[in-house]
Amino acid sequence: MSGFETGRVQEQTKPYVGYTDDDQLISRRTGDGSLTPAECMPQQNELTKLTPFRSARTTFYADDLEDEAGEAQYNRLWRHQHGWMEDETSRRTHTDKIRVAAALATSVGVTRYQKKRVSKIVAAIDGRHFSRNGGIVGLSLGAIAYVGDEEATRLKSWDARICGKDRFNEVCEQHGVNGPRACNKVKEVLRLE
Repeated sequence: MSGFETGRVQEQTKPYVGYTDDDQLISRRTGDGSLTPAECMPQQNELTKLTPFRSARTTFYADDLEDEAGEAQYNRLWRHQHGWMEDETSRRTHTDKIRVAAALATSVGVTRYQKKRVSKIVAAIDGRHFSRNGGIVGLSLGAIAYVGDEEATRLKSWDARICGKDRFNEVCEQHGVNGPRACNKVKEVLRLE
């Protein structure tokens, strides 16, 4: 045997798999072009990803609903069809709505308790009711005024109202929202829900 052949046999005991056609070593060590098991997984999973269908027709009509269970079913269907059930749209929209309310409550200067109450009200109300009165900002300012009215009623003092205060009026003007009208809309929606 020649020295080349003997060297080849000795090298195979190292972590080499074999040789290519032009006598280059094939290695399993990291850094030699081989992939780790973690790197192989995304490549394997890429082939098996399926895209689910995005729409379906139903024979479910809102006009046929008469009881509360049917209305709840319609609301779930509406949320599903408008992307509320998807993680990337509904949660982001919901958290943005609460963050806007918290920022406006801070700028108006309400107490910590009032800010928490405003966040709960904004989270419970659907923003579609406020599309003509400032959208999410109108909803938030209306909730702030509503919480101020609740506080004034509880304390039996009209000085506790937020709706007529200068800072509240400045923020409403800055965002183009009619504060008392937004407050009345919040009261109306809360009565309905």
